[in-house]
Amino acid sequence: INEAKEVLAYEVTRQVHGEEEAKKAQAAAKTLFAGAEGGQAPSTELTKEQFAENNKVIDLMMLAGLTKSRGEARRLIAGGGVSVNGEKVAEELAELSDADIVDGEIMIRKGKKVFHKIVVK
Repeated sequence: INEAKEVLAYEVTRQVHGEEEAKKAQAAAKTLFAGAEGGQAPSTELTKEQFAENNKVIDLMMLAGLTKSRGEARRLIAGGGVSVNGEKVAEELAELSDADIVDGEIMIRKGKKVFHKIVVK
C-alpha cells in the first residue's frame, strides 16, 4: 500500500508541477519519512563534560535548537511529544545518563517527524 501511495504522490506531483519538482519532492519525502534511520537527522556534538552539565532532556532540546525555551520543551514533554531513543519522555525534568548514549549518540524526536541526533564524544 505504501508503495502505491508513493507512486500516486509522485505521479500527481509530476503532472501538476513537472518532472523536476516531482523528483525533488520524492527525495524530500524519503529523507523526512526515513527519520532517524535515514541518517539524515541534524546533529549536535557535545563533549562528555557538556553532556554531564546538560543531561536534562529540556536542556538538550534547547541546545539542539528543537525548542526556543525551557517552557516550550516542558509543554511538549507534558503533551507526550518527545521521545529519546524511541521511548517517550514522561517526566518534564527527566535526566539522561551515560546508559542512554547508544553508539555515542542520543536520538531525540520532537513530534512525529522532527529528529535530532546528539553526538557525545
